[in-house]
Amino acid sequence: MLSSGTALKVIGQREIEAKLLAAAPRIREHNKLMMKAMFGEIQPIVVAATPVGPGHFGFHARERIHVQVTSRSWTVVGQLLGPRQLLWRERGTRRGERAFRTAHKAAAGVRRFIRFYYNGMANWWRV
Repeated sequence: MLSSGTALKVIGQREIEAKLLAAAPRIREHNKLMMKAMFGEIQPIVVAATPVGPGHFGFHARERIHVQVTSRSWTVVGQLLGPRQLLWRERGTRRGERAFRTAHKAAAGVRRFIRFYYNGMANWWRV
């Protein structure tokens, strides 16, 4: 039950859609920045776990790992890119080489931190 001094403001569907449409670019840019920060934490872990030597076809694969973040409409996609020779270290081969999954493990750790932040510490976004 409302007290006598309380006023209610009723907004319609059009107002809600207009607010969401106006906020979309800001939300996408925030997600892009968060994705860049996330991959900025993952990249040094993968670089440190990559061995240097002749097993990488004569070049230092560490120096060729880079981050690419793109967005299309609402979706933001981030990738950790490197030479093809590093793919087997991450996923393994069908000939018996085991998968190290360094990038996947680093991403899981960063995602755990982000989930902890948004579920517990950051109460400002619920307002």
